[in-house]
Amino acid sequence: MKKSWGLIILLYCCCIGMFFSLSFQEKELIIKENHNLESEELSMETQTQISILINGRPFEASLEQNETTQAFQKLLPLKITMNELNGNEKYRYLESMLPSNPIKVETIEAGDIMLYGDNCLVLFYEDFKTSYSYTRIGKIENVEELQEVIGTGSIEIEIIK
Repeated sequence: MKKSWGLIILLYCCCIGMFFSLSFQEKELIIKENHNLESEELSMETQTQISILINGRPFEASLEQNETTQAFQKLLPLKITMNELNGNEKYRYLESMLPSNPIKVETIEAGDIMLYGDNCLVLFYEDFKTSYSYTRIGKIENVEELQEVIGTGSIEIEIIK
């Protein structure tokens, strides 16, 4: 009789051990699946490339990886008119405020896309030195024809994910 109780207890312990082991494996699988979904969602939110049509001409831009860019992407697609300023940039005040983290950039390069303050989108088409602070959003990659396409005065742009 004592042997059968020992055998029953041993079998009981094995069943409980298998139950907890299986349960742990299932939890581990669920955690991995959730992590993969979160990674996919994050990578979709932090897409590193966008397309910009300037007066109908396509340009590609690389985006910074920051909170401002993530919020900016939520506004896309965006079709706006940008106005001329200082013979080196186009700007547009956005309807929404974006999180900002301005830094003194010192040098602006043609193709830089920046945020001035918390709602002024700026596209630069000439290189120059500056004492102003901006939050970087991205940079147009193929700037060879940028100044020619932008020209003088206002421009129509469409920004697409």
